[in-house]
Amino acid sequence: MANELERQPPTSVDMGLDLDGGTYTSGGYAVGKTSNPFTIRGGMRFTNITIAQGVTVFSANINIFLDAKGAAAGNLLLKTYGIDEDNTADFSGSPFGRPKTTAVTTQSLSLPAAGNYVGINVKDQVNEILGRGGWSSGNAMGFISEDNGSPNDVYMEDDWGVLTDSYLSILVSTNPDFTPGPYSINTRPSPSPRGWGLKVSRPGKDVTNPIEANINFTSGKLALKAKFFGLKQLAFSVAQSVVHGLGYKASFVAFGKDASTGFLHKLPRLELPGFSGAMTGDKYQASITASNDTTGGGADVIYYIFIDDLNL
Repeated sequence: MANELERQPPTSVDMGLDLDGGTYTSGGYAVGKTSNPFTIRGGMRFTNITIAQGVTVFSANINIFLDAKGAAAGNLLLKTYGIDEDNTADFSGSPFGRPKTTAVTTQSLSLPAAGNYVGINVKDQVNEILGRGGWSSGNAMGFISEDNGSPNDVYMEDDWGVLTDSYLSILVSTNPDFTPGPYSINTRPSPSPRGWGLKVSRPGKDVTNPIEANINFTSGKLALKAKFFGLKQLAFSVAQSVVHGLGYKASFVAFGKDASTGFLHKLPRLELPGFSGAMTGDKYQASITASNDTTGGGADVIYYIFIDDLNL
């Protein structure tokens, strides 16, 4: 069973109308009042409604295509019923004497210009017919529209096979929701204190298990907190140390400042000859050599040392 159905009257004898309850004509649908004035009522039949007996649909509408309309102002007043039968026959003969559903749609419509659609909600009528004990999927259902006191020359009309035909649209259920339902997952064990988090190795070095000298940056967890930061001035061949007292080789970032150019270079990547820096168990130590001390004024190292909470 499809979730949404659209059906048109399949033949000219699936639409019909009469004037003042008199002469019946198949091949078209109309409802309202002519200028004469004659009261018009019309009906439509839709076949192959493939919905099982007892199903309650979410929405159902007949969309009437206006081939023509009356010339007068004012709203079209109408009532629309379903034909209360299990498998209503075609409209080669007048359908207006057939039993009607208890469900009815009462409307006051401001009609648009010809060439547009007007909607009639027939959800309750469809559900009443589907609820009949003799209904079977694939049967036909029909609908009757009667005037309910419209002004003279206010009517709508659709002729079968002319321009675009009217159609019945049924949405069996709400549009499907593919959002997965909530579910539980097993709690994963906590990782060991070391060997996870963020690690950046020197270019060309395997990051999975590098030696300490090849690690540019590492952390035991995704959030870092600077424990110490500052600037050390280095003189020729005199090492400077920053004692952190953390008891392990802490994560660090350091930059050396070239005394001649003023450019900063990240340590311990030795792009700038003469700078060196290393983290020991309790301190970060940096030094320069004569190859860098081009001005005799020494150089600076800017450093950041991070707490690794998992190693505390």
